[in-house]
Amino acid sequence: MKKQILFALFTLFIVSTSVAQMGMKKKMKQAKLLKEKILLVPVEDSDFGQRLKTAVQENWTFNKEIKFVTKEELKVFRKNKKERDAYAYLDYTSSPKIGMYPGNVIKVSFLGEASPIYYTAVSTEYARNIFGKNASKVVATNKKKDFTKADLLFAVKQLQLNIDSFTKYKKMKRKEIMKAYKEQLKGVSVLKNKTLLIDANTFTKKALKKFESMYKYEYEIVSKEVIDDAIINSYEDKAYIKGIAQIQPPMRKSKSILSDDGTLSMISYSVYDSATNEVIYVFVPSNGISISINRVKKKITFKDLKQFIKLID
Repeated sequence: MKKQILFALFTLFIVSTSVAQMGMKKKMKQAKLLKEKILLVPVEDSDFGQRLKTAVQENWTFNKEIKFVTKEELKVFRKNKKERDAYAYLDYTSSPKIGMYPGNVIKVSFLGEASPIYYTAVSTEYARNIFGKNASKVVATNKKKDFTKADLLFAVKQLQLNIDSFTKYKKMKRKEIMKAYKEQLKGVSVLKNKTLLIDANTFTKKALKKFESMYKYEYEIVSKEVIDDAIINSYEDKAYIKGIAQIQPPMRKSKSILSDDGTLSMISYSVYDSATNEVIYVFVPSNGISISINRVKKKITFKDLKQFIKLID
């Protein structure tokens, strides 16, 4: 857990050189208040609804009490102004809201508030979409009927870990963060005893070729379905590489698919432990961070790979 928290904070740090400007104190306070609430989870009567319910049921431990309700029951809870302060809710939405959140997200908020406190994007085909010819069609191609159990499980797990990181946040200077980050990188050596699952689409051609010649330990080039299986079954002897698209809320209405659903600011790749779905290593963007879709980092490069392999050895 400590490693996940550090990597979450490090990601926040590299996104903005002034974390305080992002409302860190407010996020910390909200996270601690959220932990005390009873969590309501509206479940729709569909295969998707059951998959989301299972993902929350099997993974969400942040709140002591969870109640699964219908959409209608959630409305009743929300209208009860005397008691609604005791509740928070977790829900999925496919529609974006201008200035608040992009489409296809799992969001958490207090029951009496319309805007989410935290959210995370659910994605299933980011890799195939972003690397293809239609690079601009990043978000809208995802439909909730296509989300697998693993897609939802992973999103729920990462959302919980990120919220929990705010309850344990300790203010650190840049030098302290970098020092702690370097210390945690020593944990990458656990990969010597695990089979690393990789999707060839996550590497540039040069990086993949070099990886195959340089990586001394067990690995397999696999499909998304195999990585999904590792996410669901929590294998002790496996790890996997997965990219998470960082999506900014849309700021205006537009006919553009990208503007309607949100803007891709970066794809952050990490190595995850299959046993816990927690981060082992983050591939920090070597070309910086940009909100431009034309400059966004798409794949792991040879430069990224050299640092990763050096740490294991």
